[in-house]
Amino acid sequence: MQYKIFTYILFLIFINDAFAQETNAFFYVHDHKPGRDVVYNKVQDLISENNAKNKGFYISYKNQDVVHIDNLNSNIIQIINLNSSAEQDKYQQLNIVNNWMSDNDWLLDLKNENINDILSNKLEFHFFFNAEDFYDYEEYRDIVDNLLHINRLYSYKNGEKRLNPNCTVFIYLRDNGFLKSNDFSVNYKQIEQDLVKSNNYKLDSY
Repeated sequence: MQYKIFTYILFLIFINDAFAQETNAFFYVHDHKPGRDVVYNKVQDLISENNAKNKGFYISYKNQDVVHIDNLNSNIIQIINLNSSAEQDKYQQLNIVNNWMSDNDWLLDLKNENINDILSNKLEFHFFFNAEDFYDYEEYRDIVDNLLHINRLYSYKNGEKRLNPNCTVFIYLRDNGFLKSNDFSVNYKQIEQDLVKSNNYKLDSY
């Protein structure tokens, strides 16, 4: 009897491992204003705390490709080219990121024509922007929305835009007072609310 129970427990463990979801996390840094050490420290802390099995890291204003992060190269200061600064245009940025995710099969479940497809693994995006640029230059649309749309992470039902259930979008805004300004309250507060409510983005400032 004990042997049967032990065998059953092992079977449950095997089944759980076989169907357990992995998590992929992508860190996209677009904040190119002075004082980048603050940004790097923020990114470093979040990467260190993140338990995703696979991590990708990309800086839009550095002349390098996406970097795959593991326990051996988790220090971002050591893996980025600090002496290089050659920002690609937004189309090239998205192309670089899309190709990398495709090459690593992060979006393999979404390659057919079924709009109801759900990612088998969880996918996290962590975006880093300067708060003022994020709103002034509509980077929430040009970068975040476009990246999600291109990769079919949005679907539409009854006129409502829906983010793939296994995709989570975190946006970190480095703020030097802009988010508390009258300019923001008058011109951008509604946009912020829409991004949280309609797009289901998770916004944070630091």
